[in-house]
Amino acid sequence: MKKIIFLVLLTSLAVSSGNSFGQDGGLAARYESQRARVISLWDAKQYAPAVSILEAFYGAEGFSSLDDSVRQDILYNLACGASRLGEKKKALRYLSEAMAA
Repeated sequence: MKKIIFLVLLTSLAVSSGNSFGQDGGLAARYESQRARVISLWDAKQYAPAVSILEAFYGAEGFSSLDDSVRQDILYNLACGASRLGEKKKALRYLSEAMAA
């Protein structure tokens, strides 16, 4: 049940704002191709590697130019991962950024 709730929350931001992962063609398309890997790492409770993938996108040139829905998805997932790793302040910062995007 928790897994289902998590997956629903995981995609809610992207769905609610009109998922457009392919719009950018570069960074957004690469994120879309890695999203399934991130989810599989969550399922395996391997939060640190999942966060590493997400942080690479967060720190990438062009992140701020991504469509809002893509940035929100990355930031929300980073917030979830940071929380799972016990990094509460970082999680709240990512969540705040996701809500502002």
